[in-house]
Amino acid sequence: MSLFTNVSNNLSLIDHYSDPADALKAELLLVEQFKNPSVNYHIAWWATTQSLIAPRSLQSVPNIKDATNISASCGWPVYFRSTGGDITPQGEGILNVAVAFALDSTEQPSISGVYEIFCAPMLGWLQEHGCSAQNGFVPGSFCDGEYNIVVNARKFAGTAQRWTRVRAIESRQIVFAHALLLFDAKIDAGVEAINRFFEHCNLDRSVQSLAHVNLNEVLETPSIHWQEDFVRSLNEKYSRELKALTS
Repeated sequence: MSLFTNVSNNLSLIDHYSDPADALKAELLLVEQFKNPSVNYHIAWWATTQSLIAPRSLQSVPNIKDATNISASCGWPVYFRSTGGDITPQGEGILNVAVAFALDSTEQPSISGVYEIFCAPMLGWLQEHGCSAQNGFVPGSFCDGEYNIVVNARKFAGTAQRWTRVRAIESRQIVFAHALLLFDAKIDAGVEAINRFFEHCNLDRSVQSLAHVNLNEVLETPSIHWQEDFVRSLNEKYSRELKALTS
């Protein structure tokens, strides 16, 4: 059974959004919570319905209207986020995690340092469960990046981060990190949807299914509750680390 129909309904840590636009709005509103000086960090787990999420920069592509209409007619509506990155799928078997934490203006952790904080719990869980996991590029994957979570040379998760400030509290900077996790996704269908979108945008680009892997394919001894264990374990680790970092 997929994450979308099982864990997202039964595990209270995960928010399910029937409208991907609401999921994107909720992530943006994470930063607003830090207007309250007592809020030092926040962790959000979420899943949403089948769709493509694209960076706002693609809205300037000449054929974008036709490309989005065709994608929607094929069951893959396109939503645009305000941040950068590249196009990614959402839907059944895909989970997202976002962490945000506040630092004062004198603290300057490096980009690599933030990724280490964010990725280490995921890498640790994977290694504890028999997976050969590390960070790295995976040619042919969607939204490829140096800090992908890679298992057996294939992309299990993509990561991103951004820095911003809370309005009216200039002394407070907010670090935001996000990961898209392939638990039990329809990888072939998602890749086909992305490539179709690229084609109708007249973009000479493509991604490949074999560059990606679902976690349920690589666990040595998956149990019926491994998805819940992953989420609860990482949530506890993030909570401990972020509390220590921001206290």
